[in-house]
Amino acid sequence: MSASFFPYHDIGLRCNPFRALTNDEWAEMTLIPERIQTLVASGKGMQILGDEGLGKTSLLLGLDFHYQREGLCSTYEYLPDGVSRFKTDLAGLDAFLLDEAQRLRASEMRRLLRAAKKQNLQIILGSHEDLGRFFQRAQITLASIRLTLSRERVENILQHKLAYFAREGTVPRRLSPSAMDILMETCSSCRCMEALLYDYFCTLPAGDCVTGDDLCRFLEAATPPAGVE
Repeated sequence: MSASFFPYHDIGLRCNPFRALTNDEWAEMTLIPERIQTLVASGKGMQILGDEGLGKTSLLLGLDFHYQREGLCSTYEYLPDGVSRFKTDLAGLDAFLLDEAQRLRASEMRRLLRAAKKQNLQIILGSHEDLGRFFQRAQITLASIRLTLSRERVENILQHKLAYFAREGTVPRRLSPSAMDILMETCSSCRCMEALLYDYFCTLPAGDCVTGDDLCRFLEAATPPAGVE
């Protein structure tokens, strides 16, 4: 089969490293901070707070993978816009991970917390809104993690994706400090950075390092500017 069917192979990649991921890929490659790993091991409830595009869903999927790897029974559920009830059967679960939990109606949150107390179920929420008041009323300990656009955290995520999708036997691509400067100046979320980098890698750039100059030239040529919110 012609190598032209696999254009990214020629530049040392298995595919565009910033393409949409499957849930399994997302879970497998998510970097879970040590602080969150410690809280998970403690068995405490946890809410992961932050604006859109900062990685709440990635962390929840990664934690679901972590529980299953440890031989525990866990389930991840996403609440779509307009949905205010969760549908997961909680019986027999060790952990329940609920994304967009701020969409739950109050009665549903109380139902969830009653089940958590009754069966010693660990609750991990992803939310735009602080839901601590419900846990306080239910007398359940809750730890809160607020995600921000930390340069160190975002750089680790992006570099990890480049390494994950590198072809075996090749030197992984990397982002130079000047490239990170451009990304931090241009984008308001990790999601925005990944969209910009997806468009950039669609051009099949050569070289093993993405520089700030590379991104500036790309952005100047893009109409409208790629990946920018």
